[in-house]
Amino acid sequence: MAQAPERDHGLTAFQAVLWLAAGLAIPGVEPGWNRDITLEMLLVTWAVALVASSFAYLTSRGVSVTLLPAFAAFLSTAGFTGAIEAAFTASIFVGHLGYSIRIGRTRSSALRHSARMAMVSWVGLRAARAAATAVLPYPEGLPAIAFVLVLSHLVFVFAVAILRGLGAGDRLFPGLSAIPGTTQRLLLPMAFLPLFIPAVEDVLSDIGKEGDPLLMILGASALISAQIAITVSLEKSKWAKGRSLSIQRSLASLSERLSRSTSTVHALQALALEAQGAFSPRSVRIGYPGFAVIRPSGTAPPPDPPLTRRGRTGLTVEVWADEITVLDKSRLDSFISLTEAALQNLELGKRVSLEAWSCMEAMVYSLDRADHRLSGHSRRVARLAVEIGRRLGLQSGLLDAVRMSALLHHVAPAVLGAPADEGFDDQELSAFSLPEEAMTGLVGMNEHYDGSGQPSGLSASSIPISARILAVADEYVSELERGTPQTAMSVVSLRAGSLFDPAVVSTLASSLELGFEV
Repeated sequence: MAQAPERDHGLTAFQAVLWLAAGLAIPGVEPGWNRDITLEMLLVTWAVALVASSFAYLTSRGVSVTLLPAFAAFLSTAGFTGAIEAAFTASIFVGHLGYSIRIGRTRSSALRHSARMAMVSWVGLRAARAAATAVLPYPEGLPAIAFVLVLSHLVFVFAVAILRGLGAGDRLFPGLSAIPGTTQRLLLPMAFLPLFIPAVEDVLSDIGKEGDPLLMILGASALISAQIAITVSLEKSKWAKGRSLSIQRSLASLSERLSRSTSTVHALQALALEAQGAFSPRSVRIGYPGFAVIRPSGTAPPPDPPLTRRGRTGLTVEVWADEITVLDKSRLDSFISLTEAALQNLELGKRVSLEAWSCMEAMVYSLDRADHRLSGHSRRVARLAVEIGRRLGLQSGLLDAVRMSALLHHVAPAVLGAPADEGFDDQELSAFSLPEEAMTGLVGMNEHYDGSGQPSGLSASSIPISARILAVADEYVSELERGTPQTAMSVVSLRAGSLFDPAVVSTLASSLELGFEV
């Protein structure tokens, strides 16, 4: 996973001169051990400095997590030759090149960053060695060695922090903002200093002078393993956190799409779109009993076998991956579970709606039977009103509202407790908890197209379309119950433009001509 690079102020000539002068100003201190172990020390230096630099981990706050200071403290305490010093500096340069490439730096930025880190680490190493020899030139015993290791570690970390800020950002000296990052670089490597106590004691002893590098190699190997383990575990944790956030975003997006779905097809399309966006596959096919959705639409699925995941209710997701698709089975399963819940809610809503309509029709039929003159009247008005609305292009939701208004237009006064000859207003209907579209149809059915109606004197298109349809349908059915279809149509047509909307009357006439029977 790509990480955010640190702020890079660039390597200026002024900084390079300052660091070089600072390094050369610190006198070199030759080690007291036999030169026979120089080769082993040289190889260990190359290995540890290279791994500790290239496997550094960059935190979200821009702090590099590296155990290099612990190894620098070992070299400062045990001593180093010019060749080891050069190997230390060169390996840090090469290691930071790899580190810079891994976190996504540009080539020029990687070179500047690597050169800066190599130079400041070199100066820090010389400063730590000078401090160690000045305080305790020949440490003997574990307490003294541990003390010098900690001292060298502190000097190296703070020297590097100060030198990195020296001359950066148009300032000669660094500000206090570098202290929190320095503290983080200080604590973790210090925990690994005990790995090198036996190695330092061995190198500075008579055994070390005879050239036994075993304890040094063991300590270096342990540090290398720890650096790799820390970086891998932290990057894995970051990847897992990023994956978790990605899954949460995907599920939230799918949940939002499903919440807006009004049908099974819409829900399946939402799942297909989200699966395509989450995995970027070649093709996705969503199957459900009686339905199938394919993305991209209009294409045939590839011939090779897909990854298939099935839900408990018959929902199936088939994904055809390409070479860059990362298929996450657990995320697919989450998508399926969420979609199945939405589909079940849609089906439950349909059943509830059907049962509600059945109950309403039964109630209307029972109330109609109380007056033999109205027997079946409301259902005939509802059937005609829905037919007119369908021909006028009303959407399904508004058609349902027209149907509800038509079913209730005669019985609403009785249900609401208002005398039939007094009518009813929108406040009373609100108490009955009717949908707004159905309320407008009931309240406005006595409005006249020419503005002479009640209760608000609305005219023409200001009258809700559901009310205009209901007025025409009720008048036609009422006249039909007293006479013939021709007589009923004639009465309605005569009142077009005064009481009724001419467009609605015309739609009624065309419906009857095409064979519609009330």
